[in-house]
Amino acid sequence: MDEFPEVSPDSLEIVRAITDLKGTVWILNGRENQLIEFIKENAPALLKRRRYTLELEPMDLEEVRELLIFRMAWARGGNYDERIIEPFLPETIEKIYKRSEGVPREALKLASNAVYNAIKEEKGEITPELVFEGRKKKKSFWSFLPFIGR
Repeated sequence: MDEFPEVSPDSLEIVRAITDLKGTVWILNGRENQLIEFIKENAPALLKRRRYTLELEPMDLEEVRELLIFRMAWARGGNYDERIIEPFLPETIEKIYKRSEGVPREALKLASNAVYNAIKEEKGEITPELVFEGRKKKKSFWSFLPFIGR
């Protein structure tokens, strides 16, 4: 279950039926405490089918770097033998790691945003300044007026 907010109580009954099949693996990807609580309230029979729990810890800096190397290789057509992190600078990787807290999905999202920001700003390198979520707030055309918030 990857998209927890979109899970409805009705869909849990379908998931419960699927878990009865042999060889089914149940993977919770983030927010597992919230999801477990949701299942307790809405489908306790599903929770009783859990046999093993394996908790993944956040990645360390080197693991985030490796993740981004593999993502860059994929983006370049799948040559995984070349372990190139460019155009990311080392300090950019560190900022992505710190901002993502080692969570792979967040690291990839921040890195992706940084790539788009670099393209938009026509930069050849991805610097730490390009790592931010979403769009930077632009000043209003009218911001020169004293009564318009800056």
